[in-house]
Amino acid sequence: MTYQRSATLEPKAQLKADINKEIIAFANSKGGTIFVGVDGKGQIIGVQNAAEVISKIRDLAQTTIKPAVNTLTHYSTEVIDGKDIVKIEVGKGPSSPYFLAQQGLCPAGVFVRKGSASVSAPNNIIRRLIKHTDGNVYEQMRSLDQNLTFEDTAVEFARHGISFDDRRARAMGLISEDDIYTNLGLLLSDQCQHTIKVAAFAGKTKSIFKDRQQFKGPLLTQFRAVFSYLESLDQTSDKFTGVSPIAGDDYPPTALREALLNAIVHRDYSYNSSTLISIFDDRMELVSMGGLAPGINSKDIMLGISHSRNERLVKIFSDLGLIEAHGTGMQKIMDAYADCKAKPEVKISGNAFLFTLPNINAAAMAVSFTENEQAVLRLLEHQPAVTRKDVEVLLALSPAATGKTIRQLMRKDVLSVEGHGVNTKYVLKPSG
Repeated sequence: MTYQRSATLEPKAQLKADINKEIIAFANSKGGTIFVGVDGKGQIIGVQNAAEVISKIRDLAQTTIKPAVNTLTHYSTEVIDGKDIVKIEVGKGPSSPYFLAQQGLCPAGVFVRKGSASVSAPNNIIRRLIKHTDGNVYEQMRSLDQNLTFEDTAVEFARHGISFDDRRARAMGLISEDDIYTNLGLLLSDQCQHTIKVAAFAGKTKSIFKDRQQFKGPLLTQFRAVFSYLESLDQTSDKFTGVSPIAGDDYPPTALREALLNAIVHRDYSYNSSTLISIFDDRMELVSMGGLAPGINSKDIMLGISHSRNERLVKIFSDLGLIEAHGTGMQKIMDAYADCKAKPEVKISGNAFLFTLPNINAAAMAVSFTENEQAVLRLLEHQPAVTRKDVEVLLALSPAATGKTIRQLMRKDVLSVEGHGVNTKYVLKPSG
């Protein structure tokens, strides 16, 4: 037998700490054999104490390599020309990529066999290995970043009276059976790289910025911070329709909450782009990446049918009481707009999901009123209905002028009629 270096054979003159890189490279490739006590030219040098060398290599592999490779490696001693050499047979691993625990899933920690050398694997190769082993479910795949902390998420759990520890993290799927952080762990970690960007604009286009914010951190923290920020924004408060300041929220809180939850828990996090929220005078647009989960279309969404690509993430939000019942979010949004003319809209492309919430005060802002009309509306702030006679007396107008004022208010869609003949009364229409 020859001991020349090849794609599946690595000679080592003596034991060195970097032998773990060779084991990782073979496990991530097609497997191979390492011979300790053979120099680079294939000459037999031998080792002094084969049993001790095997023990050291086994310990090194167990303490520095993840996932565990003990089932992939077989150690033995061979005697060649009266000299002991150590043979390490490494099988192709079913849980690649294997990596140096101290370095993590990055080029400095992952190695593959390229020709007759063990080399660092670039990120695209690492992602390919992860996808091949873990499948296409993003939240269940191993995170490229293995140096994760969960301080903010622990605080969020504490808000709900729930402790957060390794046992719970494992049960939720943040840590795999091999003690490796998953992408779900990444999403709830302090190191989460996904962000939500919020921008408020003057008018109905993106021409003029009024404010912009970027929210980082674990998704639970982002949800709380973004929802609080959106609630604090008020495009129309302290502005007059010509009658009185507009009262009430621009966006029903229930609809705002559910739309934000939808953008967070259902987006495709395999895309690196931020979730985008744009606020205009007449609407709010929420854009999340990834389109719809497979098997769902826009009609299904409007009917309340829900199938998330992030089932474990949804369950965590549900367990914390942030999502009351899976699949009811859209119905809650539509119910919140039941008395409004403008309705939420959904637009879907292959790569993005656009959800639009109308500003329920925008229509009121767009209408101007004469002094006589303002007087009638102020009267209706203090009583539920008015008659033609009430208006005539209030404004000291002729019957013809009174009728014109009432007709103008009806054209502006703020009054509706109740009753007939002498029992006719006029009431305010619901806003929106």
